[in-house]
Amino acid sequence: MEYSIRDMAKQAGVPAHVLRYYEKEGLLPGVERAENGFRRYTEKDLEQVKLVCLLRETGMPVAEIREFAALEQGGGEKLPQLQALLDRHIEKLKEELRAAERNLSLLEETARQFAEQGREYEQTERREFAELREVLLRQAEKYPRLCPQDAVKLIYQNEFGGGHIIASPESSLRFLREETARLSHTEQVPGWEEIGGGLCRLELRGLSEEMLPTVNRLFVAGAALQKGQGDSFWRKITLLEAMAKEGALPFGEEELAEYLRLYRIDGCHMVSHSRRYREEYAPAYRILPIRYAVLLPLFLEIDRVIREKGRAVLAIDGRCGAGKSTFAELFREVYQAPILHMDDFFLPPALRTPERLAEPGGNFHRERFLEEAAAGLQSGGGFSYRVFDCSRMDYYGSREIPPSMLRVVEGSYSLHPELAGLYDIGVFVTCPPDVQKKRIFDRSGPALYQRFLREWIPMEERYFETFGIRRQCRWILDSSVLAGCFVPQDGETGGMER
Repeated sequence: MEYSIRDMAKQAGVPAHVLRYYEKEGLLPGVERAENGFRRYTEKDLEQVKLVCLLRETGMPVAEIREFAALEQGGGEKLPQLQALLDRHIEKLKEELRAAERNLSLLEETARQFAEQGREYEQTERREFAELREVLLRQAEKYPRLCPQDAVKLIYQNEFGGGHIIASPESSLRFLREETARLSHTEQVPGWEEIGGGLCRLELRGLSEEMLPTVNRLFVAGAALQKGQGDSFWRKITLLEAMAKEGALPFGEEELAEYLRLYRIDGCHMVSHSRRYREEYAPAYRILPIRYAVLLPLFLEIDRVIREKGRAVLAIDGRCGAGKSTFAELFREVYQAPILHMDDFFLPPALRTPERLAEPGGNFHRERFLEEAAAGLQSGGGFSYRVFDCSRMDYYGSREIPPSMLRVVEGSYSLHPELAGLYDIGVFVTCPPDVQKKRIFDRSGPALYQRFLREWIPMEERYFETFGIRRQCRWILDSSVLAGCFVPQDGETGGMER
């Protein structure tokens, strides 16, 4: 059967100009023509066109298809070369398929992570909204003269913190002193109230002059961490609108709507408390992270030591899984304090004899700590020490400790009796055994979890008991009482009022 170019194009499923291109490039050699010059395609030509289309669709270059077509014209003796050419192309396709499968797997995993992050974001936002709702309800009950302006101010602080009033740490301290000087004298213990998002309002009444630099330090450090997003702020405003509509607040839907209209016209900046609120409640506070507020007495002690000695050294010992490293980061945030990690002083294999490991606290290299770190800690100047890398079981690099008014030594065995004279303040961080075990399992997985249970936890507990480490510390902090906080065990808020 013969086909015209139009018929062939229809049969092969390609435009006529593609057939002409294939013929021009030598991909369809031997196409016959009638006396009038029109092309006449045969069934064999149709099969050839379909094969060329297949090779093109699978990515074979035109030059290789041309070579393939020429080999086909060579008869049986060219079959091995035809086979070799096709084999190379097939192997290339297989590798591309394997690469595509790998890429597909990576893309699917990325999509899964995005989906999981989306679910976590939604859950976090629901928790934040539920928390903020409870905060607003408590505010409405405690401050029945609350106005829309005061509620918007709280939501602004919940999202952005209090950094808008900080031009510099020095001006912030000056402003704090001026404000507290105007307050009536009181003997009350400074308290705080939660505003959501891990933040609180620390009451200024009850603060002595000596406390103000520390409070200002915490205020400035906390403000630097709180960024906030405009979109998130306005989503929280929709919660406020819903609560006003349902009658849960001291003001109604229309009053809030009118205030928000004017607020948008005015540029949506931070606002002061309403005149009615100021007259009724005389607010005087600073915004702090709650994790700072519960530790205000500890920060005050650190600053007292710094004033008296010019520098301070803090040691953080305690149970694995209790959050010692996380706790140490608070002091990097507030003081830019360098941190020495006891893990850097892991006992080298050559010293890990049965006799040494049988000693309570014998599984860290205290001799090297005394040799490389002790003098620098006490002098307050800069120094460096070698780092033992447990993954290599060898020394790898060094850690530079710059001059600083506060140094922090973090990790189990940091309060070993041979090191005790190096520190001004010792802290013991703990948590209940069930919390400890869950954290270790989640962090380290089942295999290492078993080693913790068999080896490392018993070694720690023997060290704590033998040397009375917990009893030595005036500061015993529990990381399980308030989420994200380290709470003194002498009270839920370390002696502060909520």
